[in-house]
Amino acid sequence: MFNNGSGHCGDDPVSLFRITSIPGEAFTPGSNFSFTRQVIGCVNQLPLGQWMAAPVYLPQASQVVSITLFTYNSALTSTVSTAYFTFNDGQGGASSTLNVDSLANTSGYQQNTSTMDNPLAVDNAAYGLSVQWNTHGGNPSPLLSLCGVRVAYYAPTGATFLPLLSNPN
Repeated sequence: MFNNGSGHCGDDPVSLFRITSIPGEAFTPGSNFSFTRQVIGCVNQLPLGQWMAAPVYLPQASQVVSITLFTYNSALTSTVSTAYFTFNDGQGGASSTLNVDSLANTSGYQQNTSTMDNPLAVDNAAYGLSVQWNTHGGNPSPLLSLCGVRVAYYAPTGATFLPLLSNPN
């Protein structure tokens, strides 16, 4: 992919800026613990130190440039949460390439974004992609809710994601 020196691929005429949204209700727990799915699509009452994850499906050779975390907290607490964009090799090896935190002592809706200077190139043959979320710091806040995560990326144009269809007639 084209890199204009700033780490972003925006000047590349053959890539398209895209965003995929993952609602909070799509996240599942990493172990056996109780939590609450709200009717508005958020999840909360996550115990400190536990995590939830959701798979991410992106086109081959896309370049991930940022993630945005959407949270809601109806109380001022020192609890924060973190979303991690991760890749897993299927053999026990995993790594987080990008993470973003919610803010402590902030009530209401939050939207926090983290960007990457050197975009990660997606290789679906070698890695599975996911977003993980956990709460930490301070006292457990049953009111801190994950409402969603957005992953921003540049997708190559062409038949790299869907099969090329042709008519033999």
